[in-house]
Amino acid sequence: MGPESLAVEKEVPTVAVLSKMERPEQPRPRSLDQRVGLWLDVLASRWQDALPDAPELTALFIMDVVPAAAQAVISVEDLAA
Repeated sequence: MGPESLAVEKEVPTVAVLSKMERPEQPRPRSLDQRVGLWLDVLASRWQDALPDAPELTALFIMDVVPAAAQAVISVEDLAA
């Protein structure tokens, strides 16, 4: 599986995806690299804590990003077949 197998389904603003990676008690903001690294760590270990609060954004991650981080596969089956 290579880059050609990827398809963009929806673009989500970085600030929305990484919104939970900034904490008010931090003395200074984290860099983008630090926030992305933290987000990936949290996504792999506690995915619910990494997803944005907005339901319309969270839904985008449930079928593709979360299973990939957990090394699992979720597929849609046609029950009528």
